[in-house]
Amino acid sequence: MNAFTETTVESEFLRIPAAIKFSGLGRTTIYQAIAEGRLQSKCIRRRGALRGIRLISKDALRAFIENAD
Repeated sequence: MNAFTETTVESEFLRIPAAIKFSGLGRTTIYQAIAEGRLQSKCIRRRGALRGIRLISKDALRAFIENAD
């Protein structure tokens, strides 16, 4: 077997669809929490671009869930 096929890489950061699957929260709930500053995220985009890739760390998502009322 090839070493490449045996290695599994787990990301520390999640895109929104992966964050939904990871947490069980809805898309609206996640975006609302980001907008309100209750869930930290980063948007990676090229200079001058309007759209980019929104990333959420697993630790920030866990902390948000643990501190939920």
